[in-house]
Amino acid sequence: MTTESDAIVWNSELPLELYAAMGRVAHATALLDAMLGEFAEYLTDSTSTWVFVSGQSTDWLIQTCRVLLETTLDPQRTRYPDEFHEAVRQQLSRASDLRNLRNRVIHGTWSNASFAEDPLQRPWGDTTSERTFWVARDRQRRSFEEQAMTAGDVNRLADEIDLVTDGVIRAWRSVTPHRPDWPPFRRWHDLGLNSSEV
Repeated sequence: MTTESDAIVWNSELPLELYAAMGRVAHATALLDAMLGEFAEYLTDSTSTWVFVSGQSTDWLIQTCRVLLETTLDPQRTRYPDEFHEAVRQQLSRASDLRNLRNRVIHGTWSNASFAEDPLQRPWGDTTSERTFWVARDRQRRSFEEQAMTAGDVNRLADEIDLVTDGVIRAWRSVTPHRPDWPPFRRWHDLGLNSSEV
């Protein structure tokens, strides 16, 4: 049974820097999803692909890009070099790994105190003097999971998601002939990602 003091812990205001960090994660994920949709268009060489990729989940986009490259477009690895395949595979795997943590941050319930007997440790395990919070996500058919996180951890998650977006863009530009002033994914540079012109 939830007591009044429990309710205060669950419903208490969180610091603005934590809210801002959550917003960064949401924004970084939206950019990742849009980039993966555009990447699918490049892989199919069809702008009509947006009809199929628009509004899809991150997991669906990751799997679709993986299948398009490895199974449909270049299964024998004759169209693109092995280095490109490996770079994209690593980035898509990283995106998949980060997705679970992203879902916990965005869809989880945050509190000032831990309720779990054995909460998960902070995602990167480094020591900090930052204030620690706990985020819980109760998943269907899974046990209650709670993880310790700081605002710095959430900001790092946003940075890691941005690195995946940047990594896919760099890999594609490395194998695609293009005008220096108009590379693939040109709008991502305009959105503030630091992908240098390749």
